[in-house]
Amino acid sequence: MNFGYTQDIFTYKIDISPKEQPKEILSQITENINFISRKIDNNSFLIIESHENHDEQYFEDIVSSLGENLTFFEKSEADGNKGSENYITKACCNLTLEMFDSWGDGWNGGFLTVTIDGSATNYSASGTGTTVNIAYCDGQTLELDYTSGSFEGENTYTISNPSATLFSDGPSPQTGLVYTSTTACSGPTPTPQDCEGAQMVCSNSSFSGNSSGSGNYNDLNASNEGCLDGENQSSWYYIFVGSNGTLEMSINPVAADDYDFAVWGDYNASTANANCPPIQNPVRCSWAAGTGATGLGNGASDNSEGAFGNSWVAPLNVQSGEVYILVIDNYSGSNNPFDLNWGGTASLDCTTIPLPVDLVSFTGNKKNNLNQLYWTTASETNNDYFILEYSSDGETWNEIEKISGAGSSNVENTYFTTHRDFANGINYYRLKQVDFDGAINTHNIISIDNSQNRKLLKRINAMGQEVDEDYKGIVFEYYNDGHVKQVYQN
Repeated sequence: MNFGYTQDIFTYKIDISPKEQPKEILSQITENINFISRKIDNNSFLIIESHENHDEQYFEDIVSSLGENLTFFEKSEADGNKGSENYITKACCNLTLEMFDSWGDGWNGGFLTVTIDGSATNYSASGTGTTVNIAYCDGQTLELDYTSGSFEGENTYTISNPSATLFSDGPSPQTGLVYTSTTACSGPTPTPQDCEGAQMVCSNSSFSGNSSGSGNYNDLNASNEGCLDGENQSSWYYIFVGSNGTLEMSINPVAADDYDFAVWGDYNASTANANCPPIQNPVRCSWAAGTGATGLGNGASDNSEGAFGNSWVAPLNVQSGEVYILVIDNYSGSNNPFDLNWGGTASLDCTTIPLPVDLVSFTGNKKNNLNQLYWTTASETNNDYFILEYSSDGETWNEIEKISGAGSSNVENTYFTTHRDFANGINYYRLKQVDFDGAINTHNIISIDNSQNRKLLKRINAMGQEVDEDYKGIVFEYYNDGHVKQVYQN
């Protein structure tokens, strides 16, 4: 079920400063109200935003169960049409910290200090490596601080959320404060080293670039990389064709480096973003070994080449209005720049690559035994429908619902749906947007903590007998919320 959604937001301000049990009060109140956001203001007031309308007595009853009384209470109400813009639910997730030692003898005194809202923990690799999961919620301040030991050339580490790499360093990691974030779950902003941060090439003029990092997202995999082998140090570009003709290109490393590249297309201005990162193999690709110039043209007639190629593939025959996606990858990992020159008869121009859907927010919260999912778009272009996916681990995804989009719209639309059949623990949701032409754009992942949401009461087999977790065969699990789940135990 989905529908356009507008609802008032109520803001509650509660004084907790003179209380004997401030943490318990905070926990009790927020466990008994479906809040949008909460914060402590000036260490004195609990500020809660909620769609629920309660009076002072409601909160007084909650606090009195702890033997406390309210000394201050204030409520304000925002107009629903404006209030919905402030609907923010903090995403929570497990961050994965992977630490490696190439020699296999641990970090020899080196360690990484992970600080979350002032609480610091030191981590270090043992043997060939150590992996740890770290609980985190957006809004908390995450800091990474590295201290060196001996044999630093053996040490590397990576920290990531369920959808992207946040930061990586090594060998010989930089010391001191190296990373900070308050949105580590919802993900970092795309950079020019990410497809979603691709720069527009606006003319046939030569330019200099530098593929000096792999960005914040892993854009290439076996399904779309063609002749390449992932990203090393990459930079991404949109190419907009202004007039028909042939398009040639030469990439000239400034130093003796091995540069590779790939080109995807053709798209148009409306579909390019939905194909970034690419969803198919490139139309031109060179992964030739060795240093020196590489590109389109120079007499080449092949479309793709591997390590034993000559660094050149065939020019593109292009039409006005087409958009191509280009990645240039520094396989050498040297941080050295390149110069790019255009050739052929086609001209290049500028255009805007609009998002198929301008997603303002994608949020979720739990209410009773349901997870509620909301998302709001500021505009939509050729939007056929959304796919809502669910995962209990942030890695394996299952489609749970398709929701019709608004087609093309310049007004705000808000969507709402619910999910019931989820696991205990942290549950993950992601939203995919599908154009009328089938192009798919995947948005960031959110999470909802259902750790204490549902309790298993009993297991019953097909003959009506109560069994335990060791029983083999079909079992019906009965939960305290009335939910019954059929599983197969083996």
